[in-house]
Amino acid sequence: MKRNQYNRLEERTKNIPSIIDMRSAYEQVIKSNHIPSESEKRFRQFTSSELNIKS
Repeated sequence: MKRNQYNRLEERTKNIPSIIDMRSAYEQVIKSNHIPSESEKRFRQFTSSELNIKS
């Protein structure tokens, strides 16, 4: 890679935030045994490609 290309790549990538670790949040949701309401299920169907939302 040419030095100029490397510098541009460095400049573009230095402000990319790291990926947030959501494992603990996911674990809390699973442990809570949350049962979604009918409106939550409809919203999930509307905003995703899932046709069958599990409760």
